[in-house]
Formats: sequence, structure tokens, C-alpha cells
Amino acid sequence: MHPEIAATLDAILKAHGTVPPLWTAYPHLHPYSIGWRMGAGELYKMAWSKWWRQQVWTEEQRLTYVRAYPFRAAWLGHVISLLWGISIHDPEVEVQPYFEAAQRLGFASRAEFEADLKAQDWGMRRSLP
Repeated sequence: MHPEIAATLDAILKAHGTVPPLWTAYPHLHPYSIGWRMGAGELYKMAWSKWWRQQVWTEEQRLTYVRAYPFRAAWLGHVISLLWGISIHDPEVEVQPYFEAAQRLGFASRAEFEADLKAQDWGMRRSLP
């Protein structure tokens, strides 16, 4: 592991005892912001990704983790990926059943997800709704 990623991961674990999801570290960054690939969120995302791949959790444990950190509707695609290991961008995957399952769990609807992706307040809003 790159030393900078390892140091970041160690610092996060020391501060929180776990690694909170991306939306908690930089709540003003849109899920598809360039800030996750270069800029403020890049190092956090790399550390979080390394940590996440090491977790061997059941679906219930992943759900408990996600529920511990409220998120804007635009993060629902990421949450679906965390819970069920699929990409909503994979053309081979029928995603509607996953959106429906997420809504049954009390998360946003697909319409709310799509509307929040287009919201104009990204970069201005510093806290969750």
C-alpha cells in the first residue's frame, strides 16, 4: 500500500475507530465529482476503498454500517453497490429491483436519487438534509 494511503487510513481509524463512508468526509462533494479522483476527496477515497475491500461483512453488517451514516439521495447508487456489490452503471445488470429493495429498507426512491444527482446545491451545502 502506498505510504500516503496507509498514513491516511491509520489517521482515520485512530480518529473514528472505523472508516466512515465517503459522503461523511466531504458532504459537499457530489458523488460523481472530479474531487474524488483528484483533489480533496481523492486520498480519502483511496484509503476508504482499501479499508472497505478488507471488510468481510454480511449484508446485515453492511446495512448497519450504511444506516449509521445518513446520506443524501444522490449517494443511493453507491449505497446499492455497498450493500449488494453491483454497479448501477453496469449495462448487464437490471438495477430497478435494487432501487426497489433500497426503498423498502427506508432509503430514497430512484426518482429522489435521480433528482438529487441534478440538484444545484452541490458544493454549497456543507451538511446533510
